[in-house]
Amino acid sequence: MPDTRFLHRVVFRDYKSIRHGDVALPPFAVLVGPNGSGKSNFLDALRFVAEALRESLDYALSSRGGAAQVVRRSIDSRDQFGMRIDCALANSSASYAFAVRAEPDGSFQVLREDCAAVSRHSAEDRVHYSIRNGRIVSCSASRLPPAMPDRLYPRQAADIAGFGLVYDSLSRMGLYSLNPESIRTPRPPDAGKLLRRDGSNLANVLHRIGERSPETKQLIEDYLACAVPGIAGVDCRVAGSSQILEFRQVVGDESDLRRFSARSMSDGTLRVLGMLVALFQGLGDRDRKQDPRLIGIEEPEYAVHPDALELLGDILTHAAEHAQVVVTSHSTDLLDRSDLAEESIFTVSAEDSETRIGSTSEGTRSVLRERLSTPGELMRMNQLHLASMIVKPELPPSGCFDSIKLPRRNLPPAPARACGAHGGGTSVAGRGRAVARWIAKAPERVCAALGSGHQDLTGSPCANCRRVPRVDAATSSSGSGLVHGRVHCARGPAGCGACRGLAANHGTTRRCCLRSDWCLHRRTLRERGGWSIICKRCGPRERILR
Repeated sequence: MPDTRFLHRVVFRDYKSIRHGDVALPPFAVLVGPNGSGKSNFLDALRFVAEALRESLDYALSSRGGAAQVVRRSIDSRDQFGMRIDCALANSSASYAFAVRAEPDGSFQVLREDCAAVSRHSAEDRVHYSIRNGRIVSCSASRLPPAMPDRLYPRQAADIAGFGLVYDSLSRMGLYSLNPESIRTPRPPDAGKLLRRDGSNLANVLHRIGERSPETKQLIEDYLACAVPGIAGVDCRVAGSSQILEFRQVVGDESDLRRFSARSMSDGTLRVLGMLVALFQGLGDRDRKQDPRLIGIEEPEYAVHPDALELLGDILTHAAEHAQVVVTSHSTDLLDRSDLAEESIFTVSAEDSETRIGSTSEGTRSVLRERLSTPGELMRMNQLHLASMIVKPELPPSGCFDSIKLPRRNLPPAPARACGAHGGGTSVAGRGRAVARWIAKAPERVCAALGSGHQDLTGSPCANCRRVPRVDAATSSSGSGLVHGRVHCARGPAGCGACRGLAANHGTTRRCCLRSDWCLHRRTLRERGGWSIICKRCGPRERILR
């Protein structure tokens, strides 16, 4: 994949839930994390910069409820927020930083701004300016327009050599949360230079793409036809004082094409079209200065059929070849793509209402490199940890280990038996030496499927949960009664209330302890605490198999 990075580094301070964030973005980045962790705030911070430059600082703040709603609320808050962006331009590298203070009366003030751009060919070819409280304190140009305490300066300095490209690139970042209803609504014609956040001017942008680059429009239609079978194309036409979308769809015979307006199309179809236009709106345009150098999309998999998610990953990868792409996602299909690099996955978590963003920890990457698990599986178990995050394991209540003793000397070399720790029916034989090394370090946590304890294991997995049951002498001295559930697990110290074993943080994986598949009652599962999370309808019980 070519290096299409525009933003090399982004630093946030006290923006909404982000107390401090320092992120180095690759050409294609996927932000994952629980709901409410702050993924949307990351994209919104970038959108804030673009709107503040493209429109005005007052517009960007008032559209978010005012400066007081943007500044992070905490005891140690200083009623100000700031950002720094390091970016790559056509023939130079630039850095732009600012800080804004929220005043008690609801107004705001730009405390400081710094901007510098250095040519890649000569370090001496450098332009810069520094502003403090609305006054220019240093600059490389002989004459600059006056600064104002309620506006960001790059827009005023756009006509000065060296600063214009900084303004153009930052103001044209495209960050999207597409709304199908806004796409359906007819809009008056406009220039269509940049797709709006909700996709409301999609018809205008698509019309402009068709005029300037018919090949790009054909590419969009081809991808749309693959994602939505039956769609032959999409056009724009004027209806009164508005411009609307019109879809060509095959009905019956392939030669029978019917035309339908956007009001007749599904939400998923409109979202896919919106994503395609957002990702490829700058492809093939002769005026490269008008291209969005960065494109961010919130949850691209939303309302998309699972069968089309692989195609969606191909689309995002293709788009990342000509522009930097950042997405937030809950899709395991997107994370489990073989061409998704480890460096492209960023974890977002919230602790004490504070958002933390960063790359995955070395331990998580080690698991991925040794193929002990996939990113999608780790995300399901909430095990994609931050690099700087120290995880404190949740220990089960005392007495959980009393009836289980698994001596290290009895461990066989990874037999091919089903293990509930690695998912229903997943063989552990192929996990190789890495599992053996893990077992050697923590023999007291070894899954019963991998070794025998003070009682022998049967050779057949449980029909309900795919775990290997054991003979329980207390239940049946003859060995005819098989009790499932009281087993150790190879993953994690959190005990399960349903099977009384150390079984893989059952609650966070949202797996019913007594079933082999996702629990049909998963909506009743509580969210936190590995020991207490059980299915309320299945109940904390042991199941006897005969």
